[in-house]
Amino acid sequence: MENIEIRLKDNIQNKIITDEGVDLYRQDFNIDPLGHWRANDTEDRQGITENKYVAGYLAYWDELLRRHPGMLIDSCASGGRRNDLETMRRAIPLYRSDYILEPVGNQGQTYGLSLWLPFYGAGYNLPVPLTEYCRRSKCHFRSAEFKLHDLDPKARYRIDNADTDQMMIKTGAELMEKGLVVEIPEQPGAVILKYAIVNTK
Repeated sequence: MENIEIRLKDNIQNKIITDEGVDLYRQDFNIDPLGHWRANDTEDRQGITENKYVAGYLAYWDELLRRHPGMLIDSCASGGRRNDLETMRRAIPLYRSDYILEPVGNQGQTYGLSLWLPFYGAGYNLPVPLTEYCRRSKCHFRSAEFKLHDLDPKARYRIDNADTDQMMIKTGAELMEKGLVVEIPEQPGAVILKYAIVNTK
């Protein structure tokens, strides 16, 4: 991966991106590389191949972004294996994990990932940002109020319920200070809400 700028000049991916006007680039990494890295290094040089690979992979993305400003990179890696901080500086995971069909596990993913990444997809073919809530089979509470974070307090947000097609408008200040009431009648059940700024007045 040395001389990344020279190598990328005639790279087929770069050529396709340029010729076809691609503005969303997805890169998958559905392998376990550790054994290959370790097999390539002597006992006293373990980690060198991994180090050079990671440096080259990040340099490759940096050069892609330099050549194609504004292009979005979707990081996909066998169920979220590349959601590290350096990768997330350059990309977002539109498909955070292959584990998507079991609600309790998805609730855990949402809780854990949201502490680190405010912007990601969940495999539901919905635009982000979104927020997901689950009600477990033994939960006696039909509704709850949740305060959102890091919104523009003066902006007005449109909130859409993906399951019921209901829509509401609230200010960022209301969502952060008073919270958003979420109701889930089913037990167990789940709801997905997507939100976006409608104007900044």
